[in-house]
Parts: sequence; C-alpha cells; structure tokens
Amino acid sequence: MWAEAFIERGMAALTLDGPGQGETSFRLPTTHEWGAVLGAVIDGLEQRDDVNGHSVGVVGQSLGAIYAPLAAAGEPRLKACIANCGPYDWGTVLPKMPQVSQEVFRVRSHAKSMDEAHALARKITLVGAAEKIRCPLLVIFGAGDRLIPPSEGERLVRTACGPAELVVYEEGNHVCFNISYKFRPLTGDWMAERLRG
Repeated sequence: MWAEAFIERGMAALTLDGPGQGETSFRLPTTHEWGAVLGAVIDGLEQRDDVNGHSVGVVGQSLGAIYAPLAAAGEPRLKACIANCGPYDWGTVLPKMPQVSQEVFRVRSHAKSMDEAHALARKITLVGAAEKIRCPLLVIFGAGDRLIPPSEGERLVRTACGPAELVVYEEGNHVCFNISYKFRPLTGDWMAERLRG
C-alpha cells in the first residue's frame, strides 16, 4: 500500500524481501550489510531502460527502518532515504521486545539460540554508520509506538551527516499504521521532491 504513494507521484516502486525478510528469510538470513543489498538492486535498475536507475531512494518501516539507513550509509548512489519507526541500535532494542518478536528475529537470522540471535542483532546498528549517511533523510515516528521508542529516530537525525528531518505524529502507533493517511502522502511528496531535485 505504501508503494502507491510513490507511484501516484510518478515514481516507480520496487518492493522486495531482503535477507531475513518475508519469504526470503527461508533461504537468506538477516544481514547488517544493506549497502551491498541495495547496491545489487541499483546495479539491476541501472541496466533497465524503463526506469531511472540513477535516481533511487530507499524506504523502510519497523526493522526495515534500520535497514534503509544502513543501505544509505553503505551505498552512495542512493539519493534519498525514509525510515519509518525503526531502531537505531537493534542490539539494545531487541532484548526489550516481546518474546515472540525476539523469537521471530532468531528464526529469520538463522540463529540456533537466543544468545546467538542477540549477538547477530548487535551487528545491526547505526553506531558508526549514521555518520556516513549523506543523502537527504526523513525519519517518521509515532509518539505512541510501544515497540520502538521515538528517541531512536531522534538519535538517527542527530547523527546523520546529510540533511535530516524528523516527523513525530503524537497519535501515531508503531509504523504509524493507524494514521497511514497522514504519513503516506507526506513521504510520497518528500521522496518525489528529492528524486526530482
């Protein structure tokens, strides 16, 4: 559904399950090397003649909202990044999550134990990486997010090197699903301006 906000504004949208996400998690474990993941995507887009592979932005929500900034930190060809309710440092957030969420991460990371999963989570961090984000960055949060505290988004905006904006919706829940009619148009307009500018 989020992709429609970009398509309606004349952009193409490619949705993907990266390593550890969705059906891909059955074959590829979660990774912290999202610059390489999006780099491979951009390599493919640059070879197409039906999209502009030289003007690519990345968006992510929840855990994908740490993957998107990690991609922006590691792939300089990305022109803009949107992170919606993601952690800054997954290794410190994961142990505070509900047990079922921790177990989902353990399975998707292909870890044999929770201790191993927590060790892998500590690699998924913007510590030392956020400073490498040079493209424009928009961070969205819901003040009522019970899974990821908005302070994680504030930290990202403070440490990113490029232009960074934080939008916090007081009534928003995790990923602001309860107010998608607000954040989707905002992010669509924001991305269109950055990719066209």
